[in-house]
This record gives sequence, structure tokens and C-alpha cells, in this order.
Amino acid sequence: LSTGKRRLSMIGRLLLLAMTGVVHASGADSCATDRSCAGARSCPCLSDLTTFGIEAGDPFPATIGGERYVYPSGYGTGCETHDDGLEPYCGDSVEPHPNWCTKPWCYVDISNCDKRTSQGVYNSDLHYSYATCGSTNTFDCWREGTCDRPLTDLITQVNSYLLSNVNELEKAESMLTATGGSDCVDSTTYLTSCDCSCCSQQQGWDNQRITFDYTTTTPFGDRPDQPPPKLDPCLSSAVATSFSHVALLEVDDTTRVGYQYYGSSLGTYQQWPGTQWCPETYDPRFRDWYAGGIAGPKDLVLVLDTSMSMASGGRMEMAIDAGVKVIDTLTSVDYATVIAFSTDARPLGGRSTLLKATKYNKERMQIFIRGLRASGGTNFIGAFAAVWAALGSQGSGCNAVVLFMSDGEPTTAPSLVQIEAQAAARGAHVLTYGLGLGSRADREPRGGGRVLRDIACAANGIYYPVAEDDNLGDVMASYYLLLAPLTEPGQMRLTFYEDVFTEKELRTASPLVVPRTIPDHLGPSRTIS
Repeated sequence: LSTGKRRLSMIGRLLLLAMTGVVHASGADSCATDRSCAGARSCPCLSDLTTFGIEAGDPFPATIGGERYVYPSGYGTGCETHDDGLEPYCGDSVEPHPNWCTKPWCYVDISNCDKRTSQGVYNSDLHYSYATCGSTNTFDCWREGTCDRPLTDLITQVNSYLLSNVNELEKAESMLTATGGSDCVDSTTYLTSCDCSCCSQQQGWDNQRITFDYTTTTPFGDRPDQPPPKLDPCLSSAVATSFSHVALLEVDDTTRVGYQYYGSSLGTYQQWPGTQWCPETYDPRFRDWYAGGIAGPKDLVLVLDTSMSMASGGRMEMAIDAGVKVIDTLTSVDYATVIAFSTDARPLGGRSTLLKATKYNKERMQIFIRGLRASGGTNFIGAFAAVWAALGSQGSGCNAVVLFMSDGEPTTAPSLVQIEAQAAARGAHVLTYGLGLGSRADREPRGGGRVLRDIACAANGIYYPVAEDDNLGDVMASYYLLLAPLTEPGQMRLTFYEDVFTEKELRTASPLVVPRTIPDHLGPSRTIS
């Protein structure tokens, strides 16, 4: 999400593995879905909410994403499709509607209910249940092999959940930004993962302490003890509302690992199930699912200068750390390779060939990068010859990007005419990074920075001067933002990734939420309509 020149890109994530639980209300104990139904005998619906401060006949107040809504009297009492037709998720102006909009549910007394429940998102004293009203998991028939529906229906269903999150986050962020957050009147759903008092160990989740009742917010890694940016507590209510409905309807087997979450371009991360977790280094913006959701499938060539001048000032160590971080952003649908160069070019494995970014190949690339040492000259011509050879091999067939990092004057520089022609022939963007060659405050690049700038301009890219006290890794690993304007907003990306908590391989579906600008600190502002 973006407003003006500040970008708050959010990546919603809904893991298919979380969708295989069963939510059944069976036989005589199940509840018919007519409007007079009072719920299952073992989990009756509340008939009024007076004890919770809502008198009979009064409208039901709700605040989502900082915006107030007034729902009809009787909301949540008796088994009905209470959300059908209501904003912000299920109104006539919203397409597509998430599946839970048309599912009956009601508020219940958790001390008198044997069904799966969740804490209310508008009133934390209330609890609600779909199961007592007979609502079942959307994905049961696929899990049980009894479906006569095509697999594409499953993808469509997941996509509808994701797009409903996208729509509400965009709307909430726009409203809150316009008011400076002054309309943020409800942060009752905000819970920091650094102090999740209601989290506990759960079967199937290793040693992770979690809660199925809340969505937690993890502030950015360099400031885990500080609150997140002002808008995030407000946006957490929008996220938590949708996450809670989806989780309660679709997940019953809570021993299976699966998540719903999103990350913002400010580095904040929100997740269901909530978790006790306060990392010092985690940054969602450099996770593969985040970069993949923004940029989509891509071909990437990482080129690192290993000439003798890189031995000074810790530059080689900075380049190695940055290269490893770039490789971490790759997803299973990407193709990539690494080329080191000094007097000669040295591609990974001795061949200028793109490799599918599997876990094994990413580890190969990172081992290669960690083994680099500084020596020799600075042969740009040899490096670019290897680049064009790599981009001529089989890849994703999608966007191509070259990340070219150097710290000095080339001993041999390529022709800009040839650079422009080769990049155009391969549809490639060349991003160049001048390490120790000045900063963005300089009116003109210094030394070799001029050559790097001219190469980027010839190849539809951006030149980044990086001072030695800057974070080269963050700058280089943010390359994917250049590709964001080329990506269709809201398009769902399916990829495999390794869960940071359990180290299990999971499949994720990730859409980009309305990319419009690139932050100033990462490059010139770029806008799409």
C-alpha cells in the first residue's frame, strides 16, 4: 500500500497446508442453517448480548482498521449468515467475497461449548463458532478425495480470501494515512509477539509458543522493544478480523503447521496464529515469500567484484553478506546464478547458466559467495560477457534483472552501446552498486561510479552509490522493488518456502497489495496507474 512517496507494501499469506482441517458438526447434534436455529445442543448460541454491554434491540458496534461500523441488532445471536452483505468484507461493493461471508455462525458461551471457537474480533469478551451452526471446512472434499470439482476451484477459494485482505488493507491504510491515524480508535486486537502472555506450547508446533485466538504483531528486527509505526496497530484490527474468520472456519486440525500473515515495507510482521517471538534480526522484507509476492517469477544474475581493492575497509565482507541476503529472497519459481569477477569472470560452477532456485541450488550459491576472496583487476567486459551468456540460457521467461556490484574504476570497461543492445535483447534491467564510491547526497558520482551510473542508464536500471557505513545488503536485496511496477497488483503467487519456525517446507500463496511507488531511499520514485 502506498501513499505519496511512502510505500507500505503488504504481502498477505495464506498457506494451503492450513486448509486441510475438518470442521464437522455431525448427526443429531448438528444445527440446521435456518434462521431460527439456536446452535448445537452441546454448544448453544447466545440469545442476547446484554451481559456484554449490548442491550436487546441496540445495534452492534464494530471497528475495523480504524473505521467504525454499525451492524444490525441481533448480530451474532442465533445461527445466521450475520456477515453477508455487511462492509467492509462482505458488502455489495466488495468482490470477491471471502467464503465465510455466507457461512452461518453465532456467539457462544465457551464454558458451555464443545465446538471449536475463537475470541471475538470486535469484543474480546465474546467468543464465536461456525461449527455449532453446521458450517464445514471448504476444503474437506479435496482432502477426502470426494470432490467432483476441479482443483482450480481450490485456488480460486484461496485467492478470494487473499484478495479480501488486500481490499480491506488498501482501504484501511488509505483512510488512516489521510487522517494521520487520528481515526484509530480501537487497538484491542493489537498484541505484540514480544509479549504474548496468552501463548503456550501446542502439539505439532515443536517448541514454539502460540495462540489460536490472536494475531500478533512483530516489530522490525532492529527495534524489537519499540512499538511498530503508528498505523500498524490500527491495521492489525483489519488483518485480525479476516484472519480470525478464515482460521475458525477452515482450520480444525491445529496440529498441522500453517499460517496467515503479512509483512509491511516498514519491516513490521503480523501473523495468525499469534506467537511468542521477539527476533533481533528478522526482517520480512527480505524473505523469499515477500520478494516473490512483489516481483513474481524472475531471472536474476548476481555479479560481485572480487578485485584486490575489495580487500580494504571490510568491503569483501560487505559484498559476501549482501550476496547471501540477495539469494535468500529467491523463490522456487525463480532462476539465478552468481558471477564473481576480477581479472577474469568466474561464474558459479564454471558455467554461465541460470539455475532453478531450489533449496539445494540456493545453498550452492551461498557457499560459492562465502568462499570469495579479493585479488586481481577489475574486468567489466569479462563480467558482462558472462552475464549475457547466463541470460541466454533457459530461465523463467519472465522479468530479468542483473545486480552488478563494484568498488572501483574498471581496468576494462564495456561499450555502452553494446550494454544497451544486449540488455534490450534479453529484456534485462541492470542495477549497479558503487561500494565506497560516494553516497546519494553527491551531485555527481565519483570515479568508477560514473561508469556504473552510465551502465545502469543504458540498461533500463538504477545506479546506487553505497557508502562504506551503509547497509549494502539491504540496498541490494531490495532490488525486487524495481520489478514491482511490472507486477499485476493482487495476483496470487504460489511458491514453496521453508518455515522460519519449524523448518518445514510449506506452500504459500502471496499477493502484492497495490504497488505504486519505490521508496526514495531505494531509488527514484516510480508510479504505475
